[in-house]
Amino acid sequence: GTLRLIPHPPGCNPGWPVSVEVSRGKVEKGIELLVPEGFNLEGRVLDDEARPVEGALVQYQDAERVPLPWQAETDSEGRFHLGCLPSATLERLRIEAEGFCVTELTGVAAGGEPVEASLIPGCAVMGIVLDGDTGEPVPGYGLSVQRHLEGWRPGKRERISWGQRFSDPGGRFRLGGLPPATYREPTVVAKGYLPATWQGEFVIEAGRDTVLPPIRLDRGREVRARILDAASGSPIAEARVSASEPSGASTCFGAPSIPGDPWSVLSDAEGRFRIRGREEEEVPLRISHPDYGTTRHLLGSKEAGAAGETEVRVPRAGRVAIRVVDAHSKGVPGKVVCLVSPRPEV
Repeated sequence: GTLRLIPHPPGCNPGWPVSVEVSRGKVEKGIELLVPEGFNLEGRVLDDEARPVEGALVQYQDAERVPLPWQAETDSEGRFHLGCLPSATLERLRIEAEGFCVTELTGVAAGGEPVEASLIPGCAVMGIVLDGDTGEPVPGYGLSVQRHLEGWRPGKRERISWGQRFSDPGGRFRLGGLPPATYREPTVVAKGYLPATWQGEFVIEAGRDTVLPPIRLDRGREVRARILDAASGSPIAEARVSASEPSGASTCFGAPSIPGDPWSVLSDAEGRFRIRGREEEEVPLRISHPDYGTTRHLLGSKEAGAAGETEVRVPRAGRVAIRVVDAHSKGVPGKVVCLVSPRPEV
């Protein structure tokens, strides 16, 4: 038959397609594939004392700060190379390295003299996260901060966010690599607590750290119930119970990466579970188990707050037995079988 070959080197635009006739027992040789030359950019990243910075990430971004598929890390001499660039002028070059402020260069010319970027150390925000009731430190959480760009107003997307997870017995954090600017609304998400946003602004200055007042978290309401077999009433152990993300959590970029999913748990041997850090009157739950499939349940405030134990009864799912064989009816091991349900909620 006919094969259509399109060369696509990493980080480069696709080349020109070439059609090749392929036949059994015949080897095609001497096929030439042409790729666009593009533009090259070389440069060097140094610190504020003109020393090379190794391991800095250099990334090409468009005017809207969307990362493009051209990036490189600096070597021991602080040098980097970006090849096959689609344009002679780069809208934005973002450079970041641990312990330094993020640096952005705009209107960088490719194909000419090497560029040189100087990074400024420091530029971090520090603080501590505490339990609002006990005053004890919260050891694990996700933290994000927002930088609103010039001309920002509510409802617009012109903002940049930095997020990171922290695990510290003393509840302390240090979020570094922030460009000097004014930041707003640090948001914290932790397992067992309501998402908390510190209402205020803080300024990051070059070469120094900024310390925030303690951020205190509210435990909110506890959601708990017991999962039972719909027919027999026996408890279902190790069912995955997931609650939807509460209001405010989505503003904390990187929040799901904190130790343990904050709103997902497994039922115990008696089918019981509890999820803390909720405030809604009704909490949507998604209950999954290999023998019971997936069930959705809306746990209301009366159910969650009642003195008696709330029971959620789940019907057992159907089963299907499938055997995968080859053309000679011989069993084929190691294959993945997926059953697609016509129900979008499953």
